Amino acid sequence: VTVKPGGERHLRLRRDSTNIVTFAVFKLLCDAVFDVKKECAWIIANLSACGSPSGVRHMVETGVFKSLIRVFSPAITQV
Repeated sequence: VTVKPGGERHLRLRRDSTNIVTFAVFKLLCDAVFDVKKECAWIIANLSACGSPSGVRHMVETGVFKSLIRVFSPAITQV
């Protein structure tokens, strides 16, 4: 199967893969040990800095940033 860059299938695959990665990182952010949570924070920072506007919007709508703040607020001194 050929996926044409910029085509509908390409954009849908890209959006779906971003959603899957975001969900996996979100799950680790909530459940993992502190060192893994720090790595998840870097992933979220990179996704928000280099991601598409719709990808960042998705992270805002799904509460990724709120969870990031909630997870790290009590642990700021550990960083």
